[in-house]
Amino acid sequence: MVMINKKGYLKTFEAVISLLLLLGVIIYSLSLKQINEPSMPEDIRVAQETAISKLESDVGARAMVGVCSLSNVGVLASYLAQMYPTLGFTVYTDSCFTTYPGASVFIGPTDRPVYTTSYVMFDEQGDSDIVIIKIWRKEV
Repeated sequence: MVMINKKGYLKTFEAVISLLLLLGVIIYSLSLKQINEPSMPEDIRVAQETAISKLESDVGARAMVGVCSLSNVGVLASYLAQMYPTLGFTVYTDSCFTTYPGASVFIGPTDRPVYTTSYVMFDEQGDSDIVIIKIWRKEV
């Protein structure tokens, strides 16, 4: 009769499982380091922060953007274009899609990166509107 050391097999099995788990964690962490997402240029990031802070602090700008018309929405884009002449801007709200169904609201380039940010506005009645701001670099 052959005696089998069951404790030895169990310890070996535990060691193999531990090595597999450790190998899985190492492979996963290495794959995370290889993701190279392009970072946002500093001037674009500052322009986005300026647009959001303008909406947060300026009741007039919020009211103008909140009324969906091409001239009102263009007020914020004009303000930003004066501050950042090398950048292009498109500003619109999600309610524009219901006010002007089928309207193409994006006016901008298709041959270079366009960065997008958004801001949710609430009025006194609790209705919300999302302001979408698209920013890109103008060609020099």
